[in-house]
Amino acid sequence: MSATKRSGANKTELVAVRFELDIVTKLDKLAADLSQPGLKATRADALKVAVVVGLAALEGDKPKRRG
Repeated sequence: MSATKRSGANKTELVAVRFELDIVTKLDKLAADLSQPGLKATRADALKVAVVVGLAALEGDKPKRRG
């Protein structure tokens, strides 16, 4: 597994995963649903949303919205 750490307030790590095609298709649909005029959501954006919302649901929390 490869990880990259970045400096700054928001430290992040790179995570690479493989999904079956049906999950990728769902991520693509979610990305299309998240997209707005002038702002195209990517598959990575959709995955981030799904992970944050899913983890919040598992932990019984409401996800925090940015912006």
